[in-house]
Amino acid sequence: GGNSSMDAALIRYFIGGLVQIIKPPFSIPFSRSLCHLLKTKGCVSSVRTDYFGKDSSQLLGGMVLDMQSMAKRDRLPKEDRALFDSVAKMYGVKAQPTTS
Repeated sequence: GGNSSMDAALIRYFIGGLVQIIKPPFSIPFSRSLCHLLKTKGCVSSVRTDYFGKDSSQLLGGMVLDMQSMAKRDRLPKEDRALFDSVAKMYGVKAQPTTS
């Protein structure tokens, strides 16, 4: 899903701005929605480039780690943990999987 024809620079700008502004705790619906967005083909190809920037990449990784921690701490359903783990894997976030 998703519209992959969206301009890659706009996607990077949006996600980069988001990770600079949004701080934990994250709501479960927000975390699910963001992860579904991050899994879209257009987002993955736009954000997983050198153009995204090291600082933004680190902030995004931190957000995903926080979501994984929340999933484990709050004993979220297996589907949520799998979603957060798959996003972590797609973006190269180094963390313990929550599904094991």
